[in-house]
Amino acid sequence: MLIWSHQSISTNQFPFLKTIRIVTKPGICPIVHSSCLLSRERNQCRNDAKCPGDKKCCQGACVKQCLSPEKVKPGVCPGVSQLCSDVNFKNKCENDEECPHQMKCCVDVCGKACVFPVQGIVLDNLSE
Repeated sequence: MLIWSHQSISTNQFPFLKTIRIVTKPGICPIVHSSCLLSRERNQCRNDAKCPGDKKCCQGACVKQCLSPEKVKPGVCPGVSQLCSDVNFKNKCENDEECPHQMKCCVDVCGKACVFPVQGIVLDNLSE
């Protein structure tokens, strides 16, 4: 007969166990514009806690590395209600830091552009 029991385990009783704490720092990782061409580098980090100061653990061209986060401006990107008729459109911005004053870099009719946000909560994935 096999009997299972559940007990709370303390790291004092079992010093080989470690408490794992995952830290997520504010901001979003920058967009990497280069491509990876066969690298023997190793990841510099596994999560934000391994990075100094306000740096975040971000995917670089080849490996994860500690990078300064992009600043996300307050507000929410407005919705897009039209379709783009220009097949050769280009983004006019890549992130909020490239936009003047309170403007955010948002998906517009033809790519990304600096626009005035709708006031509200900050949603990181809308400015990517």
